[in-house]
Amino acid sequence: MPTLLTGATGYLGGYALKELLARSDAPVFALVRARSITEATDRLWRTLALHVDAAAFRHALARIEIVLGDITEPGLGLGRADRERLDAEVHRVLHVAASLNRKSARDCMRVNVHGTANVLDFARARAEAGALERFTHVSTTAVAGNRPHTVVPEAQMVDWSVRDFDPYGQTKKMGEVLVERVLAGASTAIVRPSIVLGDARMARTTQFDMIRAFGLLAKLPVIPADPASRLDIVNADFVGAAMAAVHLAPTLSHG
Repeated sequence: MPTLLTGATGYLGGYALKELLARSDAPVFALVRARSITEATDRLWRTLALHVDAAAFRHALARIEIVLGDITEPGLGLGRADRERLDAEVHRVLHVAASLNRKSARDCMRVNVHGTANVLDFARARAEAGALERFTHVSTTAVAGNRPHTVVPEAQMVDWSVRDFDPYGQTKKMGEVLVERVLAGASTAIVRPSIVLGDARMARTTQFDMIRAFGLLAKLPVIPADPASRLDIVNADFVGAAMAAVHLAPTLSHG
């Protein structure tokens, strides 16, 4: 069944799109914030260039339906024709779009809470029409908050008494609560990646923040760090495969 994918032009969204296309024959509606289809296609290509060549990208476009919109806008900023088509065809929603701006509570609130609420409005309408098969929300392990040296069970990840690391973790926690309340009774899944690094299969990336950080750290005579610290890291390709596997699974079960 067709999927509406948010965040397709982002780093993780690109991996999600690649895996959806590889694991299913169903079309993918990619919601892209752009002024035109041409601009949106260019943005999508810059993301997928990490995974496919130009010929494969042109072939993939036969199954990718680019929809102009913005999750921070009411009704996802969709035009009437696009909304009617999504209402008629979409049965699954994979919500990857997010703000990772840890220094801006305002930006995180705008995208991770209000944006998620707008996506949920669309999903709720599909659920009320009996047409929502799955809603998959990509969150983060940061929703657990600051709990050093603690094993946190899955069911206890969201605890409002625990101090959050930053606005990103706090607003992603809010997003999870929205999903559970708005789509209570629907088939929903929440995926919580930890610290996402590059692709384990190749030394290529479209994200250079970490590389720049390594360059700056190399200039220091000593790197301040606790040798006993443990880093919960995961590769982007693994996350992409996990998102798609959960989203496309016929049923949701830990068994």
